[in-house]
Amino acid sequence: MAVITISRQFGAGGKTLGEMIAKELGYRFLDDTIIQELSKEANVSEGWVKSIERTAGGALSKVLSALLNRSYMERMLGGEKGYLDEEIYVDLLYEVVKKLADQDDMVLMGRGGQYILGDFEGAYHIFLVAEREDRIKFMQQYYQMSSSKADQAVIR
Repeated sequence: MAVITISRQFGAGGKTLGEMIAKELGYRFLDDTIIQELSKEANVSEGWVKSIERTAGGALSKVLSALLNRSYMERMLGGEKGYLDEEIYVDLLYEVVKKLADQDDMVLMGRGGQYILGDFEGAYHIFLVAEREDRIKFMQQYYQMSSSKADQAVIR
């Protein structure tokens, strides 16, 4: 199987490029699919997965993970609901990405794919960079952001 991973600076157009490459090669484009798979594996909502991705590495996330360990949360939530924290997210991400890479030709957007599949035979890794001004223009054009909002987003 062939895999292309794309990592990028925010606003460099990585998702747009990834979709174009996938379409041209007839590959599967994986971005939100990863969220869906992680959600299914952890038995949590897609919203929960997205919130882990947004807050990963943050101080609050680390404190909550330390205070509320997995076994405690599983007891509190019962058997029907799952639990996901940063550590579980990373473990599941490795499993899901490797499983998908073994199944299909794909273009993987972000999520550390270049590290997870660093030794994967048939993997090609792209790191997309652009000048700050170009990233701001891209955000304005494709996401209808004002100049100041695009600038703030690129800086963040």
